[in-house]
Amino acid sequence: MKALIIGGTRHLGVAIAHELAAHGYGVHAFHRGSTTATLPPDVTELFGDAREGEALETVLRNGGYDAVVDTILQSEDLDR
Repeated sequence: MKALIIGGTRHLGVAIAHELAAHGYGVHAFHRGSTTATLPPDVTELFGDAREGEALETVLRNGGYDAVVDTILQSEDLDR
């Protein structure tokens, strides 16, 4: 199984990445690269801003993910 974590370098994202990797998922973390995280060594880091629709769309379209976890969603994002 392949999972994408959006905003995977802080708090909840890091914990989710560790759990998914421990359970055998191929984990990809999509983030801006502005925060250094202690991600498992086999996590693939993808750099970009999820709030830029085209960047996020490209990652989602090309990834073939079985699961997507968004850890940065805020209420104003729901208006899009």
